[in-house]
Amino acid sequence: MQRLRPHVAHDYRHVPLERKEVSCSGTGLRLVAMWYQDLSEVHIHKLNYILVDGPDPGTYGTAYTQYSHSGILQYMPSILAQSFVVVFDDAERYGEIMTIRALKGVFDACAVPYIQFLIHGIKTQVVFCSPDQFYLQSV
Repeated sequence: MQRLRPHVAHDYRHVPLERKEVSCSGTGLRLVAMWYQDLSEVHIHKLNYILVDGPDPGTYGTAYTQYSHSGILQYMPSILAQSFVVVFDDAERYGEIMTIRALKGVFDACAVPYIQFLIHGIKTQVVFCSPDQFYLQSV
């Protein structure tokens, strides 16, 4: 892990990708994904905002990467604060759609209350948030 120049409000990290087996809480779903090396800090802090984004996998036409960015699922829902927002960018891609459905399954299996909605622009984002963040639907 390489620590990049710290910012006043954010701590940026450069962490290499590795092949990982991902287990999804409560669902029994097991996936193999290219994901970041584990950081101990991820298990210490509860997060209230998570953006799931990354480069285009470079597939064309009907080709896609199954369960794109699915490494985040191994941490759900244990890393979420009581009040949370999770945003998936590029939610129009089929691989991301698969991961979004898997996260919905984790939340349902673990009885995590949430609201899910879409934001449409040049790209599509799917947002999961705790019920106290319901007002975000109107932004």
